[in-house]
Amino acid sequence: MNTGKERGSTATIPSPPPRPIPPRRSRRNDPIPSPVTGRVAPSAAAIARPLLVLLPVLTFLFPSLVVAFTKEPVHTAEARLLVGGFDAQAQAIPGFVSAAQSLASTYARLVGTPAIADGVSADLKLPKGSANGHISATSVPQSSIIRVEGTGKNRAEALRYAQAAADGLLSYARRTAGGDQLGKVLSDYQAAAQDNAAAQDNLDRTNRAVNASPDPSPALLQQLAQARAAAATTKLKADTLGSQYTDLQQAAGSSGQVQIVAPATYVGDNRKSTVELAIAASVGLGLVAGVALATLVVNQQVNRSTSRLDG
Repeated sequence: MNTGKERGSTATIPSPPPRPIPPRRSRRNDPIPSPVTGRVAPSAAAIARPLLVLLPVLTFLFPSLVVAFTKEPVHTAEARLLVGGFDAQAQAIPGFVSAAQSLASTYARLVGTPAIADGVSADLKLPKGSANGHISATSVPQSSIIRVEGTGKNRAEALRYAQAAADGLLSYARRTAGGDQLGKVLSDYQAAAQDNAAAQDNLDRTNRAVNASPDPSPALLQQLAQARAAAATTKLKADTLGSQYTDLQQAAGSSGQVQIVAPATYVGDNRKSTVELAIAASVGLGLVAGVALATLVVNQQVNRSTSRLDG
């Protein structure tokens, strides 16, 4: 028996298999995917990869600012008109204020239409239709004030458009409110009054002739009748035109009256608003694209790590 040999020999014990080592995170702030979906939320991905979020923002922002600063600005001027006037007694009439406000809204919508724009083009000695897109108007809420705006490539052009539009609206309002008709009726009334005075003089002379004659002839009596008829006709015409003139004058002084309370003044250009819009649009679109990019990259890294772990 070889006992010593057996005593010196040692039995070899097999070592346990090595445990799989999970992949280490490349960064300390790498997000942990959701145990439910297995994906990283966009908010967590954006926090983990802020540079990926900022990259699209800067990519969009630079060309947008270049376009905003190199684009020619639009200049704006403004004039204001008042419908209804400042007559306190007229404003005390029931329905006057609401009628003036409604009429102001109607007049404001006319600016920019051919009814006003064609006249503006003619006043500025421009081709027909040139004023389209350069003039507009809005009514101030809860008031009878109309704000007329003119735009142009420079300050002077904007002022010309705004003032011409205000003058055009004023002329249109006067025409529709009876301004032109008022002058015609007044002229007709003056002529009718003169005819009535002449007819009355003829009637007075004929009356004196009849009264002076002890036995007026039939021809003289017929002449008296004709003079009376002529005087009555001319008086009726003059009275009718006088009443019509009074009615038109009252209409022109009511809610249909329009007057310029502030001539065209320069407001400014849209350079600042254009730059602000470019920044807002670039940041908004860039953030959306950046968050999507960060989410995509982070989830791809998580998927690769999971694949190595499973393998």
